[in-house]
Amino acid sequence: MADKRWKRWRSVVIRIMAVLTFILIWHILIVIARGGNPFLTNYNLQSLPTPKETFDALIEGLFPHATGPLYQASLLDHAGASLLRVFEGFLIACLVGVPIGFFIGWNSTANDFLGTIIEILRPIPPIAWIPIGLLIFALNAPIFIVFLGIVFPIILNAAQGVRSIDKQFIEAAETLGAKRYNLLTKVVIPSAIPSIVTGMRIGIGIGWMCIVAAEMVGMRQGLGLGYYIWLAYDLYWIPSMIAGMVFIGIIGWIMNAVLEQFEKRLSRWRE
Repeated sequence: MADKRWKRWRSVVIRIMAVLTFILIWHILIVIARGGNPFLTNYNLQSLPTPKETFDALIEGLFPHATGPLYQASLLDHAGASLLRVFEGFLIACLVGVPIGFFIGWNSTANDFLGTIIEILRPIPPIAWIPIGLLIFALNAPIFIVFLGIVFPIILNAAQGVRSIDKQFIEAAETLGAKRYNLLTKVVIPSAIPSIVTGMRIGIGIGWMCIVAAEMVGMRQGLGLGYYIWLAYDLYWIPSMIAGMVFIGIIGWIMNAVLEQFEKRLSRWRE
């Protein structure tokens, strides 16, 4: 128990050191660039904010402002709009991707037919679908793009989860008289859930990246972190732009951590 606790604290300390090291390197590079280093100024690094300036812009952005085109809404308002779109795309992706994944993994004919279509569509980057999304879904195009980013990892992991089930479990259940429906609900689905959650975790990361890009390209008004960053860039409010990027990273890290813990809880029975 003590050894396990030590490893956990060691992991926490290393992660904190990694973040602090990144911040320190960031600060040093900006200071050197502002000091006139020709290599760094050649890449315009002196225009970027220091970590402190970014932190100040982040704190300021968390509160709505009465005036100014950028701060009429807070970062939290923009984040809420983006999270809602991601949640909607995630929910649709789960409702579509999980059944298709099970079907492909369970049935070889479905794998040959649907699997071929999926392998043709999967390599197309979700961002490439933005024009079609805008044409068909208009303001809901970001949700469509998120759906595309999430659904394929869910399908592939669900199918893999079904295929990787130990055949002995299925044979044992059939020997005990289990019907096909019972096999699916009592053996296949519980065994494949950890793989499905893994697909969800991978997909939500892709979907979070997709929503930012979709809002940058497909939105010129309203709320959304992608819109916030693009507007900050248009106004050359660089500290706010970087603060928005940092905020996106923090939210993405939290979502991944939550799904990772959920995945570990679901996988405990395997131990």
